[in-house]
Amino acid sequence: MPVVEIFVGTTFPRPSIDGLWQSQQLEWAGAIGYTLPIGADPMVSPSIRLMHDNTTLYGLIDVPPDLGGSGGVVLRFYTNATAAEENLTVSFSAGQPQLVLVNASEPVVGLIRQHARVATTLSATVHSQSKHRVWEFSIQLSPFLLRSVLDGTSMGFQVTVTDSTGNQFSLVGANQSVEMILTTTVECVC
Repeated sequence: MPVVEIFVGTTFPRPSIDGLWQSQQLEWAGAIGYTLPIGADPMVSPSIRLMHDNTTLYGLIDVPPDLGGSGGVVLRFYTNATAAEENLTVSFSAGQPQLVLVNASEPVVGLIRQHARVATTLSATVHSQSKHRVWEFSIQLSPFLLRSVLDGTSMGFQVTVTDSTGNQFSLVGANQSVEMILTTTVECVC
């Protein structure tokens, strides 16, 4: 199974989890953007940006084809990129963005839910001037999923976004896996 590598650098200051891509404040300027090409029209592919602060993973998902209504996000984390069994699934939907569902063993479920933040808005971004769905989230992974700080760690990762018409978009297809490599810094050609 081919493995795709994505790099996630550190952030400071932490982004505001408000569902807005505040490019004027450069809160996501240091994050590398990755498209979600599986299931997408190349002209309007959703994208994801990720950062971390050694304990928490922060994400911004820009979904130009989603003009409102329902929709949601499913994040899957694995202890390694080629693992067949997922260790943690976190999902949230446009109808109830504050309700974060966590599929893991106790007491991890309660701890991750307590520290997770999600927000969504309909707004214009650098990818589309039309108002469309933008997600922001933070999920504290250390020490709940990983026992040490995130920096220098790698883990398997997959994201699936569903827009308001039921279309699904993913980072990679079913025959691939993603290794998310958490580093101190990354070179961003944004």
